Amino acid sequence: MPINITFAEGEPRLALNAPGFGGSVWDVDEKILDRFRLWIDRYRGLLLEPEPAALLELGREMYGWLDNSGFMAHVLSGGGGVPLVIYFSVPARPGDHQLLFLEVPWELLADSRGFLAGDPDILYTPVRRVPAAGTPRPPSPHRLYTVFMAASPRGVDMLDFEKEEQAIQTASGSLGMDMVVEESGSLEGLGECIARYGVPDVLHLSCHGHPGSEDSGDPVLAMETFEGDPDHVVPKRLAEGLGGSVPGLLFLSACGTGYPDNFLNSYSARMLRSGVPSVLGWGGSVTDTEATAFAGQLYRNLSRSEPVTGAVARARAALMDEVRSKPERFGYGESRDWHLARLYAQEGAAGKLSDGRKARGPRSTEYGHKEFLDTKGSRVPVAGRWQFVGRRKYIQRILREFREPGHAGVLVHGFGSQGKSSLAARVANRLGKRRLVLIYNHYDALSILDAIAAETGSGEIWEMANSEREALEKDPARIFPLMKRILETCCAEVETDDKGREVSHPLFLVIDDFEQALDKPGDRDQLH
Repeated sequence: MPINITFAEGEPRLALNAPGFGGSVWDVDEKILDRFRLWIDRYRGLLLEPEPAALLELGREMYGWLDNSGFMAHVLSGGGGVPLVIYFSVPARPGDHQLLFLEVPWELLADSRGFLAGDPDILYTPVRRVPAAGTPRPPSPHRLYTVFMAASPRGVDMLDFEKEEQAIQTASGSLGMDMVVEESGSLEGLGECIARYGVPDVLHLSCHGHPGSEDSGDPVLAMETFEGDPDHVVPKRLAEGLGGSVPGLLFLSACGTGYPDNFLNSYSARMLRSGVPSVLGWGGSVTDTEATAFAGQLYRNLSRSEPVTGAVARARAALMDEVRSKPERFGYGESRDWHLARLYAQEGAAGKLSDGRKARGPRSTEYGHKEFLDTKGSRVPVAGRWQFVGRRKYIQRILREFREPGHAGVLVHGFGSQGKSSLAARVANRLGKRRLVLIYNHYDALSILDAIAAETGSGEIWEMANSEREALEKDPARIFPLMKRILETCCAEVETDDKGREVSHPLFLVIDDFEQALDKPGDRDQLH
């Protein structure tokens, strides 16, 4: 049953409502607003110098104020449920006072036993809510689908986004998850990615955020240009970049680079007004370790078709437990950041995002790496997904060339055992709907054509290979018009049959250990 605390429009009033509760209406005067400001200032100070006892004291003070009319006592005695979700609601276009109300750290509510969020019998989480901008979207009939993009422009502190990506990729376990990683870090690349692969259930953006300058008043996300320079993306630009392709949940895994501020509050409110159903993010600077642990728990819950509200509540409590049980991993024994996760939603949103188990199309998370390992057998020359890190800028340059081609392809060169094959495998993983054809050990024209036919399973290409076999043995140069024909007809674009099955893909041709294919002295008359 919904529990609501509403900051009404017009005459400033707070209305407290819960099932079976008679209701209470408080006029919001300057004294109450000063109380909000005091709580926010105390909270921001505690983010800079964490004191668990002081956070608990603040949470109890806030709880006592809300319980002035017996509201919280009624809710905890059975007027709510588990998890306990309380909606803090404001008008569609909140003014300064309503934004102040949203900025209060409601996550801290605590009674004599401790924080409500950490009590397994309560699992409290607040939702900052605005009226719906449209009809709430139903859950997808497929398994969870996520688009992940990290941005790390030049001159900005590096985030440990690869561990965050890993936590998300592995969170669903045997249930699986459809996930696409957009490597560019740019708004334009993100828009193209979603247009290519479809609107995700969750769009996860990992980057820095900032409240913006006093002149503009607009908060910004620190994304990248295609060249890797900073691109300060305000909410209006992000909404325009997404167009009508709004995710069910936008996870702004972004925190301010300095003093805690209302970046998330402002950015989220604007994105909700632009049509995004729900937004989750951090209310201050969060440690990489806790952000990663929270993300893993959150996506585990979402992949099991848990409503967003419940998934956040359980992830928050699980983070508190995990830090307590694994102090050696975090370096301390009590979570410092559990209260920073904030959920914003339109009315009627933040429910289930997906409610099925079937994949909808994006590649397996093992795509690229698995194919290299299978083809090259026992040599296992390709680093695993999470062993191969720190090459993002090289991947970006290669993908940029494929996006706006100015050459026939890309040459990756260097000494042996330096990760060239692993880099190619990672690029294959990022390219998605392209069929990986790996040429290895045999580089003659017939072997290339046979490899393409075997990977694509195309009867037309097999027929072509068989009919041209004798001619190719006599004149290997005939491979060039054949390849042109294949690329322009059989493998020009993604095609589906009448049952919706994908039967044709563009190719991603990788010639590995290319030095073996080079002409040896005295063999200049041979074409390899």
